[in-house]
Amino acid sequence: MANVHEMLQIAAIADLEEAEHDYQIPRRQFLNSNDPFECLSDKQFIREYRLTKPMVVELIHLLTPLMTPASRSTALDVPKKVRILMIGDSGYPLRPWLLTPLVHVEADTPEERYNRAQMRARSVIERLNGVLKLRFRCLLKHRVLHYSPEKASSIINTCVMLHNFCLENNLNIDDQVHEEDAVDMGIVGALPVNEEMINRINPDLAAGRRVQQQIIRNYFFD
Repeated sequence: MANVHEMLQIAAIADLEEAEHDYQIPRRQFLNSNDPFECLSDKQFIREYRLTKPMVVELIHLLTPLMTPASRSTALDVPKKVRILMIGDSGYPLRPWLLTPLVHVEADTPEERYNRAQMRARSVIERLNGVLKLRFRCLLKHRVLHYSPEKASSIINTCVMLHNFCLENNLNIDDQVHEEDAVDMGIVGALPVNEEMINRINPDLAAGRRVQQQIIRNYFFD
């Protein structure tokens, strides 16, 4: 009988030691899974999601019909239906799809007018980059989008559409920019011109020059 009593005491002591050990282990902290519409104030909601609660509800209604994939595909892909030209400063190589400024152009010539138009368009895009970075901090230079170019471009396109949606609903950008979120306004100074790179003959460069000259002939001659 004594052996049974001792065994019970040993078991009780073991249970107490285990309970004390479990008590000392930090409890796991779970994220709040409550509905943000309910648990966040209007100001907290905007700061967390950059949109107001009514805007999110409206956005859900707008996007729901688009979630269902189309039943048929079109005959032409997007690049064939829409011609897209990118623009860059002189630090980029000229390509059929990437227009860069000309170097050493004379004043009051079609080439000089092309350069002015190209730089004006670049300025608009660079200002837009700054505005987007103010609203969506994920686009800041120290918060690089670590994704494939295709996915990163989808994220940027989404930010543009959400920004337009905010403008339609008169939701201004938060004037308070935190120090750790110092904004790179996206205005990139022109890099030194690499003459060897620009003058190097290759198929892509030759095709880019043909596209560039065609645009100059079509739009910048008197």
